Amino acid sequence: QIINTQNIDICISTGAKELEFLHEIQIPCKRICELHFSKYNRELYLEEKKGGILWKLIGKIRTYQLIKQTAGLDQLVVLTKKDEKDWKKTHNNIKQIYNFSDFQSESLALLENKRVISVGRLTEQKGYNYLIEAWAIIKNKKSDWILEIYGEGDLYNELFQQIKDSLLENHVILKGRTNQVQEKMLESSIFALSSRYEGFPMVLLESMACGVPVVSFDCETGPAEIIENNDCGFLVEFNNTEQLVARTIELINDERLRIEKGQFAYNKNKKFDKDAIMKQWIDLFKETISKN
Repeated sequence: QIINTQNIDICISTGAKELEFLHEIQIPCKRICELHFSKYNRELYLEEKKGGILWKLIGKIRTYQLIKQTAGLDQLVVLTKKDEKDWKKTHNNIKQIYNFSDFQSESLALLENKRVISVGRLTEQKGYNYLIEAWAIIKNKKSDWILEIYGEGDLYNELFQQIKDSLLENHVILKGRTNQVQEKMLESSIFALSSRYEGFPMVLLESMACGVPVVSFDCETGPAEIIENNDCGFLVEFNNTEQLVARTIELINDERLRIEKGQFAYNKNKKFDKDAIMKQWIDLFKETISKN
């Protein structure tokens, strides 16, 4: 009713329940869906939360539904180049636009504190069990460095027990939720990301805005499009704890390298500036409206 009475030009879905009717109702406006998650996110989510053959099958059905619901829209906007490649196998209405980073820091981290930081929900997706496993090795080589994990979630007790069993109570600290992410980033020297999968990890852009170099798993999707040729940190093979340990220790041992990659991270963050990204959206709107 609103679309019909207020002369709406464009209606945008962000991929929630409204997609179930938006793709098939007759409305006099352009229809765009913006997905800030990967094509297979529903499968991955159900596999993580439920597990088992039945839920795996349900996940595949949900992916099929998403494909069907978005194929007939005027535009489907996806986050990464990897997403774009995947979606073009089934769609011809794809546009890739990164999220912008509105996280700005007037200061750069000094990268002197013996502290590695990670920020995210305490869930299976974030893979903190891998990071804690890696730190059990790092502790034996660099016992004066600590890992601080900020976030809340269902796996708090499980991760706390892993830390305790690994004798890491004084080396890995679950800090809980914080509203001072920028301050905590600036107090750190390395950011670690150990996720099993991502959409487009904004937390990496936040660390880059503070000039903090990154060590990240090359998970699906996003990190490989932020860390290119190890320019602003190190990208390591997914689930390869040995590589995660080696690259982290490399940055721990070399302050000059941390500063070099931190400066590159700070400069590269401008690629994801709000004005630059929003220009792409405005161009997309103009292009979409101009089509018959």
